Amino acid sequence: MNSTPLQAAEALPDRAHSAAFWQEGKDTLHLAGPLIVAYAGNQMMGLVDTAIVGRLGSAQIAGTSAAGSLFFVIAILGMGVMMALDPLASQAVGAGKPTEARRYLSDSLWLAVGLTIPLSFLMVASLQVLPWFGFDAETRHEAHLYLWGRLPGLFPLLAYTAYRGYLQALSMGRPVMIATLLANVANIPLSIGLAWGGQMGVGGSWLPWGLSQGWGTAGVAIATTLVTLLQCALLWWVVRSLAPKDQKKGASLAGVRALWWLGWPIALQHLAEVGLFVLTTLLMGHFGKVMLGGHEVALKIASFTFTVCLGVGQATAVRVGYAVGRCDAAGARRAGWVGGSVGIALMSMSALILVSMAYPLAWLFVKEAAVIHAAVAFLGIAALFQLVDGVQVVATGALRGAGDTRTPLVLGLLSHWLIGVPVGVVLAFGTSLGAMGLWWGLCAGLAAAACLLGVRFWWVTRGEMRAAKHFG
Repeated sequence: MNSTPLQAAEALPDRAHSAAFWQEGKDTLHLAGPLIVAYAGNQMMGLVDTAIVGRLGSAQIAGTSAAGSLFFVIAILGMGVMMALDPLASQAVGAGKPTEARRYLSDSLWLAVGLTIPLSFLMVASLQVLPWFGFDAETRHEAHLYLWGRLPGLFPLLAYTAYRGYLQALSMGRPVMIATLLANVANIPLSIGLAWGGQMGVGGSWLPWGLSQGWGTAGVAIATTLVTLLQCALLWWVVRSLAPKDQKKGASLAGVRALWWLGWPIALQHLAEVGLFVLTTLLMGHFGKVMLGGHEVALKIASFTFTVCLGVGQATAVRVGYAVGRCDAAGARRAGWVGGSVGIALMSMSALILVSMAYPLAWLFVKEAAVIHAAVAFLGIAALFQLVDGVQVVATGALRGAGDTRTPLVLGLLSHWLIGVPVGVVLAFGTSLGAMGLWWGLCAGLAAAACLLGVRFWWVTRGEMRAAKHFG
């Protein structure tokens, strides 16, 4: 039956609407692909380190888990501030002002310098909390070694985050991916060599500075610092070759203020979420080395599969930022919902992998049967919270691209600390679930965040939107 002219006219907007969504999906995946590989590569380095440390002993893996968590939960404050570059640079590019985006990058690097010293002191001071959570002397010793080895890598990590955000805003994810792949190639021999030294079976009497016996936990930490410096240097080289170049010297007070204004809520929101995982790790110390080791292995594996949604979330932030920069509210709304749909689809596949491959995955990282058994149990819960965690990360990215950073902070605090923590503590210490109860608390907090952030994005994109540079 032939359609009438009126029916054909009505079909055109529907087809155009559908085509716009498909194009948005293609653009999101084009940017997200290299970022997913980059995030996965960063997690792969962590998995390699876990596998190496896991064969040094239970005290080493427990100490690395505790110190690594302390390092990351404090570093995320600086990284969160650096991520303010995402909306500022992407909206500047969307508005056709690439020089302004470059200027924000310069200001973010100056801000990274100012953040490094206080964050370093805070990291050293954080080691004093370990006795409060029941860590034994041997585990605390290994934690000290690991944290001191990671400390010099803090500024390169913050600078790398800034360079990555700037390149994302230019839709240049490939250099980030290549830098991470090269870092992975360097990390394996560095980590094994510095951790084991001459014990690798190739002789080692000629090795300097005690490396004939290896540096153990400290060696793995130093290797991570070196590859972080490599990643930062590679992205610096790429950015240096790009035009337009900022001709001004020194920091712009207005630019630093804009970055700080948007960045501190991002930092605290990440702290609220990451702090939940760190607190879980510390509380896990009450259940012994076996459960703590299983928790660490499962968390590393789940974090690796979760990198898929991190890449989609960052790409969504950029796509929403482009639309806001060109004053396209409908485009911003479309970019957010498309990013969420892509994230849910990919995280469903990740959950399936965790359920079906739990035992062989755990076996790759630890040799003790009891630790493997604990890790498999944790991975069953992780398969569920992968879905809700993916939703909340993409929704956070979409809101960040729109310049909304304060409301996600409030919603994150509410979800993780007023819902997730109490649920986890009650289930772990008030029921027979024990250590597993802590992970169900994680799941509850992430599910609440996913729902609240999704509703917030729907509300924000209902009307007109303004550029983040006008905020504050």
